[in-house]
Amino acid sequence: MGAGEHGNTHGRLSRELFVEAALTLIDRDGVDRLSMRRLGTELGVDPMAVYHYLPNKAAVFDAIVEALYAEMEQEPAPEDLSWREYLVWFFSRMRSVLRRHPHTIGTFATRPSYAPSTLRSGDRALGVVMRSGLSARQALILVNCLRGFTIGRLLAEVSDPVGGPTVEPEEARSAMGVEAFPNLALAIAEGYDADEQFELGIEALITGFEKAALP
Repeated sequence: MGAGEHGNTHGRLSRELFVEAALTLIDRDGVDRLSMRRLGTELGVDPMAVYHYLPNKAAVFDAIVEALYAEMEQEPAPEDLSWREYLVWFFSRMRSVLRRHPHTIGTFATRPSYAPSTLRSGDRALGVVMRSGLSARQALILVNCLRGFTIGRLLAEVSDPVGGPTVEPEEARSAMGVEAFPNLALAIAEGYDADEQFELGIEALITGFEKAALP
């Protein structure tokens, strides 16, 4: 979405409109290209207008994290999930949203949000986990572990390689000959499914944590 594609915004500016435009810019051009000037240009307004709603770039990034959590909340959890099923659903939902906005992963990972809407999401997740018998502290540790796993997998799946393009998958596979690397060759031949790997990892973490934390 380029300049002016948000329509005629004069007379109806809002914080939400600027946040939407910022997310559009980041999705299209990456975090490094975001500036208050470009944000104003995206909406066809004086860049100084941005500061009325978002006083600095830190506030923009905080608002982006809040918007990502809000997008997660647009799909309610299915009813009657067990606490384990809820965690799988919650972090699968997080992964799905962040895959739609891959340039935001670093921002999401490093800027904790203290907006009430975001805190409610975390509080609800802790409440569900505590039904298992875990204490509040143990539930928080588990949720943080699963969040870290989710973000780590996303960085590997969708982030641009540091330093530019790397070896293509086909070239990498051809370099792993059966004679030189029999175990790697066998594993690769059996196929790779990012969704399967993510779900298996999440479930294994939950199972292991439950066994370690509960008597």
